Amino acid sequence: EKAKDLSALVDKEGILRFNNGNKPSELIILYSAPTMQTVKRAAPGGEGLVIDYFSKEALNNYLQRFDSALTFSPKQKVRVRAVYNDSYEVFNANWTNSFFDEFSKRRGYDFRPYSHILSNTKALSDTGRCVAADYYQTISDLVCDNFSKPLSDWSKKQKKLVRNQSHGSPGNWLDLYELAD
Repeated sequence: EKAKDLSALVDKEGILRFNNGNKPSELIILYSAPTMQTVKRAAPGGEGLVIDYFSKEALNNYLQRFDSALTFSPKQKVRVRAVYNDSYEVFNANWTNSFFDEFSKRRGYDFRPYSHILSNTKALSDTGRCVAADYYQTISDLVCDNFSKPLSDWSKKQKKLVRNQSHGSPGNWLDLYELAD
């Protein structure tokens, strides 16, 4: 069965008020929050929370600080040859704020009515399994299109090689490794 969006039934105090008669119901709350995972073995200045690997905007904000720092000048004694994504620190990351729009654009239908499948992927109908496959394909596409491809393009613009350690990613590893030098 499809899920129903009850957000219009939340009152000014933030309380959900609805009457479902005597029908048994399951309430699943879908929310977006940072994983709170921090960067492991960070370089100086790189400490803090990991970025949203599904958001091109998050990557662009992160890369801005390197645009001028990696530009080679004749006075530099050390030249940076490559950038390296050591690993995807995305444990428990399964969402981005633009997911609904991205899913709809990429798959041609709205994920919202099916979002409840994320709460139990073990007992799914045929439709549920197809929607779950579309969900995982969308997450894979977002890692590739919003992180790995832009990082590769940015590196080429900087005249740097890019290395990528794709295992651990929720994306298709072969697609991600293909983008690295």
